[in-house]
Amino acid sequence: MRKRILGEIHELDIDFIDTKILYVTQEQYLSEDGRRYIHNPSFWMLVKGVLYYAICDYEFDFLETYSDWELDGVFFNNFFPSDAELHHLLNLNPTFYGVNEELVELFDDEFCENELNIVRNHTS
Repeated sequence: MRKRILGEIHELDIDFIDTKILYVTQEQYLSEDGRRYIHNPSFWMLVKGVLYYAICDYEFDFLETYSDWELDGVFFNNFFPSDAELHHLLNLNPTFYGVNEELVELFDDEFCENELNIVRNHTS
């Protein structure tokens, strides 16, 4: 049960040349039974100049973070993600949401300031 409202779901064919990760974060929400929080990897990205938010179909284990992931002998870098991090996130079956600026602004208390700045700077 995801609480944040972003926009419509999109099917994307990712072309790495025209794709840039802007911010790697986690989507956190209460489980259906209300007994625990679920944490999914998520990220904001530009694809051919259009802003999307992706939520991966992967649930972090208790106390697991991005720094626990190792990619070819190098730890996953969620602060300065490269193509290796993008490939890894795309292998986690993400759902892509087209970002609707009006909806995000309407529910702005659900987003951190960094996320709001991304939306404001990368939508029309």
